[in-house]
Amino acid sequence: AGTGKTIVSTHILKRLAANRDTTTCFATYTYALKEMVEAGLTSTEVNSISSTTFKSIRQLEDVFDVLVADEFQDIPKKSLAVAVKKASSLIIAADPAQRIYRFSAKEEELLRAVRPVKVHKLATIHRINLPVYTVATTIFPAAEFSPGEAPDDDREPVQIMSSASRPIESVAVLAEATRIAKAGSPSAILVPSNALLKVFLSDIAANTGWGTVPAIR
Repeated sequence: AGTGKTIVSTHILKRLAANRDTTTCFATYTYALKEMVEAGLTSTEVNSISSTTFKSIRQLEDVFDVLVADEFQDIPKKSLAVAVKKASSLIIAADPAQRIYRFSAKEEELLRAVRPVKVHKLATIHRINLPVYTVATTIFPAAEFSPGEAPDDDREPVQIMSSASRPIESVAVLAEATRIAKAGSPSAILVPSNALLKVFLSDIAANTGWGTVPAIR
């Protein structure tokens, strides 16, 4: 995440759009992602490329010279076989570690479908600064990535915090998130499951006297 796969895909589309002898299709997971890439193209470039989503690619009747696919790790199994037959050449941006959905094709299925494949790995994360990189690689030393240059507005140091109990930790996390949040630059607390989210909110509610946390769907 943050290595620039989508930006590289956009530049590839710009080059392909300049070649009028090449028919090109661009596919990604959602319409929001499709529109984000199209925002990096001129109207002429957008009009020369067929853009679609993985779900809708089965509705395309044309076969193209090149298919450029972003977030390919999330392509549904039902769409994978169709996608690889839509073009004689494939350019795919994917990170199996970012696979979100259970119905998405697995890494070995992707490799089988697009074999033979030439791989180019992007390893510099451009939106991570050195302090975050240091913490991340301390926790996960096998990670194969390097930090980019920290943005001028991203100088908040990483803090190591410890608490005597989970409820105290929950309150401290909320206090820190509130401290660094400001108008136009909100903070976020990431929780890996609804069950743990309810635990976190219950700790906050107990500390503030807010009562029982409603069911989280």
